Amino acid sequence: MSDVRAADLPTGSVVADGEQAYIKTHPTRWSQWRATSGAHIDDTQVQDVLDTGGAVLRVGTGEARR
Repeated sequence: MSDVRAADLPTGSVVADGEQAYIKTHPTRWSQWRATSGAHIDDTQVQDVLDTGGAVLRVGTGEARR
């Protein structure tokens, strides 16, 4: 289990496993992350990735790009 919590990572963070990457962009209440597959997913799904061997590749700044 990871000590990092997906919900605590700021906007711009990137998490990845062996299959795809997840980018926290323009967080909303229901789909905080975007997957490289195009899917919009939530913190719990990214947390599952972290808990099963995924890694944080980048910790964002918390600022949305304009």
